[in-house]
Amino acid sequence: MKWFKTAERLKTAALRASGILVLVFLWELLPRLGFVDPRFFPPLSAVLKAAGQLAVSGVLLTSVMVSLWRALTGLFAALVLGLPLGLFFGRAPLFVEESCNPLFRFFSQFNPFSLLPVFILFFGIGETAKIAIVAWVCIWPVFFNTAAGARNIDRTLVKTARSCGPGPLRFFFAVVLPASSASIFTGLRLGLEMSFFMLLAAEMVGASFGLGWLLHNSGMNAQFGRMYAAILMTVSLSCLLTGFLKYIEGRSFFWREALKETGRRVRRKALTKTDIGFAAALGLFIFTAGIWQLQVAKAEQARFNHTGHSEHMPVTKGASME
Repeated sequence: MKWFKTAERLKTAALRASGILVLVFLWELLPRLGFVDPRFFPPLSAVLKAAGQLAVSGVLLTSVMVSLWRALTGLFAALVLGLPLGLFFGRAPLFVEESCNPLFRFFSQFNPFSLLPVFILFFGIGETAKIAIVAWVCIWPVFFNTAAGARNIDRTLVKTARSCGPGPLRFFFAVVLPASSASIFTGLRLGLEMSFFMLLAAEMVGASFGLGWLLHNSGMNAQFGRMYAAILMTVSLSCLLTGFLKYIEGRSFFWREALKETGRRVRRKALTKTDIGFAAALGLFIFTAGIWQLQVAKAEQARFNHTGHSEHMPVTKGASME
């Protein structure tokens, strides 16, 4: 029986990995056979070689940590603003929601790319503008999902809690916030996924370091191995952070039923203090390392510009595709 379960797990893992393996195979084979031009679409081995060169030179670490810091700082700002607003409007009287909801929907439909010059106009081309545009994109899924969660709390639960006579503050922390937490996690996950897409655009326009800048700079200098390496790193980071957030969400709501693709129920374990500590330590590490790498990159940029060679930034060293 144990052997059968192991075989089933291996079969499921192989099926999940098959699509990626086919992509890897085609990516390596098609450029080498001449079906696509290897100058513009190099084989995967050349992309990985370029990524290795970026890692050795320190460019990859700087780009990754700075972009992570910008994305998570913008997401945190969106959470700080969107969470209390969503909880307030979710529990506000109906006429407040009906009068304000069209306005919020109107603002949420603004194309973030069209707002990028506006943010640069108000905040300059520094870090504030990039964080602000990421926060603008992330705040709407956080706000709308939080408001929906707070508004759709089970009425029986609300009546039962109010019958115990709690104060407003205790009612909020004991009933409203826990009952809305699932929707809050959904908004947070959507905001995280959107933050990287918007950050790349912001870094392409007004940045001198970061994954978006690395992608844009490599493309403009025909260093396509580096360009695809930046794309792969961006996708990988987004998937890792989203997967980690789903893991925390699953542990936080372990009592909810979940199904695998096979239709079997998934047994979840409750969130432990170790999980919470690890998540807090990871966030602190990203924030600290991001600020450190940002200062290192700025110092390198200033030192390089002082020499009078401003055509190529110092963070592009060791970057040939071949």
